Amino acid sequence: MRKFFCRLAQTAFVASLITTLAGCGTSRAWLPQARSAAKPPAVSAPSNVIVVRATAGYWPDCDRLVQSLSEQGASATVIRGMEVNRTADRIVTGRRSGDARPLVLIGYSRGANDALRLTRRLQKENISVDTLILMEMAAQDSVPANVVSCLNVYKSSPADDWVPAFRGLPVTVESAQTNLVNYNVRFHDEAVAQAAINQFTVGQNPAVQAMVVERVTTALRPAESEAAVPEVQFAGRTHAWRDRGVEE
Repeated sequence: MRKFFCRLAQTAFVASLITTLAGCGTSRAWLPQARSAAKPPAVSAPSNVIVVRATAGYWPDCDRLVQSLSEQGASATVIRGMEVNRTADRIVTGRRSGDARPLVLIGYSRGANDALRLTRRLQKENISVDTLILMEMAAQDSVPANVVSCLNVYKSSPADDWVPAFRGLPVTVESAQTNLVNYNVRFHDEAVAQAAINQFTVGQNPAVQAMVVERVTTALRPAESEAAVPEVQFAGRTHAWRDRGVEE
């Protein structure tokens, strides 16, 4: 009789154990959950084409310029003057991490001066700016030596150039190695014919925007030769972007 009850107890224990294991195999509650092997989606790096708006974000048709750049494969990051230091830190971090993409800065009005301020911040870290594009710069300044190529678009106004507002200015370079074009739209018939050019409209002029887009896309392409550098027309004369100090 004792053997019978011992065998019965063993049978009941085994049956209970099998039931428990079967239930655990279904719910897996007692097992640590395996981590998913799937990697999170990669976050695309911010663009190395930086567009700097003017005071309070003013820039008529800036969105159209940014859209045109995007359509040409040159997505741009738009910032304001207050974001210059943060943007400089981001670029420095990227360069130290091996980001060797060409760097293009574009600024309009006060934003042009902020683009120069950003350039000087990068100069302290020995970082070059491949292309700097300035439009109707608000205050006189010079182009730092860490800029490879600079296009400065402006409209002179001889009658009131002495007024420190509502007119563009030519720039100078701090290094003879910087390729500079001072592009005065007052002597460019095509641009003037398309819109009334002044301090408030240079940045939205279709011809000027097309010129900027061409310059940016050229800067982002590996230069095969100097012959690939686009040319611009100045009152019937042809000048290459590589010309230094071109001015009307």
